[in-house]
Amino acid sequence: MEDAKVAKMPLIGDETPAFRAVTTLGEVNFPDDYKGKWVILFSQRFMPRKIKV
Repeated sequence: MEDAKVAKMPLIGDETPAFRAVTTLGEVNFPDDYKGKWVILFSQRFMPRKIKV
């Protein structure tokens, strides 16, 4: 049996995982496109998280 990897809710100060997404405004490469800026991420439950990358 394989060990399941459990995801946890990110907390303030946690490092954000990198991802790439295609949006209606073009492609987003996170966090590279936002280095040094404040961003707000919304989770599936629409809970805002403010982080600095």
